[in-house]
Amino acid sequence: MGSIANDLIAALYSAANVLQKHHESSLEQLQELMANLGLLQVDLPKDLDQAETDFVKHLILLQAIKATLWNQLQRVHDELNPI
Repeated sequence: MGSIANDLIAALYSAANVLQKHHESSLEQLQELMANLGLLQVDLPKDLDQAETDFVKHLILLQAIKATLWNQLQRVHDELNPI
């Protein structure tokens, strides 16, 4: 019975690791999509190289993260200090 439990734990651990990797990949793809959508709304100069375009994409992503965090902080503040 002990070896079955150990085998099951090992299989579950392996499955959890695979799931975590897929989750991380999913988040990276979502962040890339957010940055690309942000680029669609920005008039960029035509002569930007790839490094500059990547920098702008990261900047857009950081602005989105900042706005999300700010909204969450405001929500927590409102919950802790109702009017």
